[in-house]
Amino acid sequence: MSEDKTDDGYIFGKIKWFDIKKAYGFVELPGGGLDVFVHANQLRKSGITRVLYENEKIKFRTSKGPKGSFAVDISIIEDPKPDVEAPDAG
Repeated sequence: MSEDKTDDGYIFGKIKWFDIKKAYGFVELPGGGLDVFVHANQLRKSGITRVLYENEKIKFRTSKGPKGSFAVDISIIEDPKPDVEAPDAG
């Protein structure tokens, strides 16, 4: 198992940025490379009911979409701020 991935396929990363109004953002991977897209719909599917904060640490799996990889099965590892409800992504 590497330091940035678990045996069960989860990847560790940190939030590069998350725009509340747009309901999406990007995860930065520890080893560099392409950032991974994260959308408020996937947060809700993962049971997360608030926005993500810059530099917040998460673990997730990826799925392939038409524009590249996006985060699924997201879990918060480090919670740096009080809860702010996630936007309704419609």
